[in-house]
Amino acid sequence: MTHEITLLDRETDITDKHVFEALNLNYPGLQKVKKALEQGNEKLAKHEVVEYFHNRKNRTFLFDYRGMPLRPIDPDASPLSYQSSNGLEGSLKELCLKVAEKMMNNIYLLPTGKRGEHFLGAHFENMLLHNALTDNVTRHRYPHDMFTRGQFFESLAVAYHENGDPRIAGKFREILEKFFETYQLIIENKAADAGHWMLTDDRDAMSVGGLTLVMLTLFYTELPYTLPDDLAFKIIGRICFFGSQYRRFDTDTYRPHNHHLWERGVLPYILAVMLPEFPVIEAMKPHSREVILAHFKDDFNPSGGYGEHSTSYWAGATIGDMLFRAVTIARLNNDPLMDEGSLACLEKSISVLTSIVQPTERFPSIGDNQGTSIEPFLLAAMQMTENQLPAAVLAVRRGETVKEEQLPSLDYCDNTVGFVASRSSWKRDSNYFIMSIKENCGVCGHNHMDMLSLIMILRGKQFIGEPYSGALYHKIRMNSDLRGFMYNMESHNTVLVHGSAVQPNRMYANQWGVYRPDVCVSRYETNPKGMLVQGYHDAYTFCRHQRTVVFSRAKGWIVKDKIERGMRQQQKHIQRWFLELGVACEVLEDRVLLLKKENVQLLCVWESRAEVEVKLWKKKDLYPDIISDPEQINYAVDISFLAKDSEQTDQENEAVLHVAMLDVTDRAMPDFQDVRKIFVHQEEELMNLLEHI
Repeated sequence: MTHEITLLDRETDITDKHVFEALNLNYPGLQKVKKALEQGNEKLAKHEVVEYFHNRKNRTFLFDYRGMPLRPIDPDASPLSYQSSNGLEGSLKELCLKVAEKMMNNIYLLPTGKRGEHFLGAHFENMLLHNALTDNVTRHRYPHDMFTRGQFFESLAVAYHENGDPRIAGKFREILEKFFETYQLIIENKAADAGHWMLTDDRDAMSVGGLTLVMLTLFYTELPYTLPDDLAFKIIGRICFFGSQYRRFDTDTYRPHNHHLWERGVLPYILAVMLPEFPVIEAMKPHSREVILAHFKDDFNPSGGYGEHSTSYWAGATIGDMLFRAVTIARLNNDPLMDEGSLACLEKSISVLTSIVQPTERFPSIGDNQGTSIEPFLLAAMQMTENQLPAAVLAVRRGETVKEEQLPSLDYCDNTVGFVASRSSWKRDSNYFIMSIKENCGVCGHNHMDMLSLIMILRGKQFIGEPYSGALYHKIRMNSDLRGFMYNMESHNTVLVHGSAVQPNRMYANQWGVYRPDVCVSRYETNPKGMLVQGYHDAYTFCRHQRTVVFSRAKGWIVKDKIERGMRQQQKHIQRWFLELGVACEVLEDRVLLLKKENVQLLCVWESRAEVEVKLWKKKDLYPDIISDPEQINYAVDISFLAKDSEQTDQENEAVLHVAMLDVTDRAMPDFQDVRKIFVHQEEELMNLLEHI
């Protein structure tokens, strides 16, 4: 427990003596270190510690590139084994080489390579700094937070292993020394429930954990062994200092947030397994395991769903970044981590996530952040458990032939998990949609007010989605209107009753957490031709929004929105669709749009009655704070509607709107009036009628 140990509060207070005292010098393999110290030769003792880590075989890491001759590092074989996979798009190795190339010129490239860059100065006089007490109002903490996690060190290691270029080793030493000089952790908040350890330099426990794991990772490459023993030993000292800080959480209470899982569970567990030479760190194993199992019990549900209704935080952060590393390291080292219940839970969650992957590169952008990269997740899932679905789906995505019985069902629906999804096949050029239908979201900080919001893909090309979700999440300032917009219904593909969201944007602009109302599924039918699903929510309290989606695997969609008791005011309801980047929009006639992306075409036909109005618009205030190039802001489509002319306007009336969204890529354009004729039929007839258009 914390009161039984003495922890240093300041990184600058670390001495060589502290590090040697933290080591169990009786641990097998450290005999030479102990002997050197007994002889009073600290220089030799440092050398022997470094050599010990260079050669030790008692622990197995996620990868191991130690030893000569140098071998090229292949991050793409298991991208999530590297912290640099944060927000990954495309090849991780290509990204690492690009990051390293920039760093050779003292330029820091932010994660994914598409979030900007920062010149650190010719002599590193322009390092990224952020004081949480004074700077949060004026700029986002993200660049500083990412830089202080040290992911770029991994990139330098990848680059060095390509050909052993001594210039890379020299740059590594230069930036490492400047990093230690600039970012000196001081524990300003010593409480067991601390999230931020330091506010004057904005260092939270989550980010310090990322840096610690990066430094540990380096010792499974040859790069740190190019350093003088003093500096390599200094890295080991920092790992010990940072790692031991997590003992402050020995008495902390459980909280259902993914960062709690990382700081109190996954990170200390990994360190405890990988660093048994440090008793103060190894002692964290029992408690950290308890924390991990508690999160399995409380954060996941029996259907495999996760409390954070965000594909990025579920597939990317919790399973991909966090649990993958802990579970895999436990398996590689034969260390008991999972019990029967948690393993079953993980298996089911992997099955669910595999069942809802899009044909595109990323998971659907539902909840905070953009969807995480799919193939790195599938590769990680294959390493974690015996689940066969990820390997089968990955094989099909890569053009291989797989038996149908080895793949998940084409259709998925479970509102306890939070999604209904369907597709035409598992190939990359398939048709696909997913709708947000979560119930019982609880206190999750990553939920959005996205009830019944749709994402649509035709022939592998995404047409309808949330194209600005990633940029918004990483760039919005706290308490700004755009932050409220991101969380609110206005930024999703759903219906705004009487033109307004349930709450104004300002209600979601400050702090975290959306108590999102439930979505109920009232109808769900599948057959070889497609799916019919119907869901509703009562968030507005005076009316009910019911959405019916009829999906033909071959032809497209019919979407029916009904607002029960939706005539209390004269302001029209708005059915909203955000067009993905690269989607061009052509107005063929009133209430008929043709959407084009590359060589794929989607025809959208709405009802022809007078109350229906189609408007194209752009969220222009995304520029310049969120989107730096106004050309990267695409159109959104708003369709305004009320009840039909023949209906009365009392509160019992329903406002209904149909839209047919048809694949006309290589088909003759249908008669628009013929399309509209099917809107009057019963919902159960729509599938067959859609098939025959």
